[in-house]
Order: sequence, then C-alpha cells, then structure tokens
Amino acid sequence: IPIDGARRVSLTGTEGSIAALSSNGKRLAYAARNKLKLANLTPDFRIAGIPSLLLTESHAISSINWTPDGRGLFYQVWTDGSYYSRLVSVEASRVAPRLINSGGNVAVSQILADGTGLGIEQGSKSELWRIDLQASRREPEEVRNIPWTDNRPHVSPDGRSLAFVTNRNGPTQIWVSLLDGSQPRVLVSSVPPFDRYGDRTVVDSISWSPDGKWIAVLTEPGVGHGVNDARLFLVPAAGGRLRVLVELCSQVRDSTQWAEDSQSVFVSKEDE
Repeated sequence: IPIDGARRVSLTGTEGSIAALSSNGKRLAYAARNKLKLANLTPDFRIAGIPSLLLTESHAISSINWTPDGRGLFYQVWTDGSYYSRLVSVEASRVAPRLINSGGNVAVSQILADGTGLGIEQGSKSELWRIDLQASRREPEEVRNIPWTDNRPHVSPDGRSLAFVTNRNGPTQIWVSLLDGSQPRVLVSSVPPFDRYGDRTVVDSISWSPDGKWIAVLTEPGVGHGVNDARLFLVPAAGGRLRVLVELCSQVRDSTQWAEDSQSVFVSKEDE
C-alpha cells in the first residue's frame, strides 16, 4: 500500500501469513505455515506466475528475513520451546539450508545492511543480540540488556538508533534512543485508542523506512484472541505528527515491511 493511502494490491491472499520483500522489490518470500515459498513481482507489485516452493519444515515458520545481497533467506522455526534458525539460498535450489546457531531463545527480527542479525532473547530477562552472518563462526553477540519496561524494538537502517515501545513514564509511549540506550527521547507521547474497543490499545510492531526518515507503527485493540484488527500509523523519525495510513488492516508477527524506495509499505489484511 502506498504511503499516501492510495491503491492497495493484494499479494498472497489467504495463503501466506509471514512475508519478506527483497530489497530491490522484485521478489517476495512468504510462509504458508511450514512451507517457504518464493514469488516474483511485477513492477506494479503483483505476483508474476506461480510461486515456487523452496522448502518444507516440520513446524510452522515464525520469521523470514532476506540477506543483504538478496541471494539468501534467514528464517526461524519455533518448536519445543525454542527457535532453530536456517540460512537458505534462493538461487541454488539443490543446496540444503544451513543451520545457524542463534542462541536457542533469540528471536531474530531484522538483518542489517552489514549482514548482522538482531534479535531479542525470550526468557526471564530481555537482551538485545546481534549475529554476524558473514563471520566464519556465527555465534550470537550480546549488545545490551533491555529494561522490562521496553519492548517491540526496531533498529534504524544505519544501525545507530533504536525505536521501541515503553511504559517508563506510565502510559504507553514510543521512544527513540541510540543503540546502546543513551540519549532517549519521546517520539509518540500517547498511542491513540482503537475506536470502539476503548483505550486498551497496544503497539503490535514498529519499523523504520529504509531511508531512515519514517517510522511505521502498527497498533491493535488488545482485547485478546479472535480480534485481529490493526491500524497503521506513520510518524517522522525526527519527530512530528502521528498520522493514520491504514484505518483497518490485520496484525502481523514481525515488523511492517517497507519497499526499498521508502514510498510504500506492505500490510496484512486477513478478512479478504
């Protein structure tokens, strides 16, 4: 969907729930539960031909991220109380996916331009971790502790800043700080209520545009199982007015996907 709210394009219909767009905007990788598929896109962002099946896992795929060179996919599967992670080529169909040690309970949510992966450890305390996919030994490196008041972090494209949801001041707000946690500032002082559901609104995800100028914020009503409604906002990363981009869409498990030119975002809408 364009950031001016104009013409929307439905891509995978009801088949896919988790997707990742290649940096050049020409290919879409998505998961249909335990099946990882790859589709080519036309210049106007429509699927061309029949998507190919890359692989089938024994359990549902929980996240997908492209490698910076556009030649591979880093994906994770949640099973038996922890994640296992794999790196697969999208060009060599006969090469088996390589198992990556991401730390067991580290949910990788983002691959930066330099090839490092970032994620949060799931457990009694939260930690921000980074994995260098170019290194000979791909072991997770701890960046810093995440306070219990903070969640939904997303790193800026240059790797220097972090946007996150926090309750440090009491009400739910969105802050921006440097990656090490210094120089925190309030970006959104109040998250708007979700219409008829009242003021229990929670932030579902945050994501920076590739040019670093915008931050997309997806909110949900926070009323529990069975309600998948969401609303998408945009706010300038430097600070400014929060405005509605999509009045009604669906929740996502990962951050909102941006097109490479920062002029479009991709959202899920499961009732169509």
